[in-house]
Amino acid sequence: MAFYPTVPIQTLLPMPGYPSLLSPLGSLIRQLGQQTRISPQGIVQLNTPLIQAIVSYKSQAVPLLGNFLQQQVFEINQNRPQKLPQVIEALYTADQLLEAGVVEAGELYGITSALNTHPNPILQIYLAGFYRKLNRPEAFGPMLSSLVHQAQTQYYQPLPMLNPSEEVGGTVLSMIAKASAQETVKQLLPYLSPRPV
Repeated sequence: MAFYPTVPIQTLLPMPGYPSLLSPLGSLIRQLGQQTRISPQGIVQLNTPLIQAIVSYKSQAVPLLGNFLQQQVFEINQNRPQKLPQVIEALYTADQLLEAGVVEAGELYGITSALNTHPNPILQIYLAGFYRKLNRPEAFGPMLSSLVHQAQTQYYQPLPMLNPSEEVGGTVLSMIAKASAQETVKQLLPYLSPRPV
């Protein structure tokens, strides 16, 4: 049996101006994963209206989503696979927050990084999707390591409809492309600025 690093559970106090777990937003977040369905072929059916409702709260959703995700990550790393739907739907919610321009969702990287070595292929696909939107340098190493490990050992159980190596590899390539583009712009900037006549 493999050992996965765990994130210690911390009770984060409600921040002024942010809703508590007893608020309507907290009620929505507690529903994550309850209606998520995962087929044996690896097809995931998410509760899209619930995710959209949470995303509509924008940055107010981040602290509560972080608390929820931290608890679920801790439990899934304690070998409780029944928590997989909650983690997947919370990861996708974080992904959609980034898509909506909520930069505070990047703060969830500290929690999601505990999933970097988790063997579930579906979870790795959603984690890679979140990291692709997040585009943080810290996520590059774990994604590259996951891709190399998969190529060498066929680490993930094969699923007929999913290929985690494709998503993880796409994330790695996307990160390389963005970093390369930024470096190219830095090098070209002196030539692009107007020169005195």
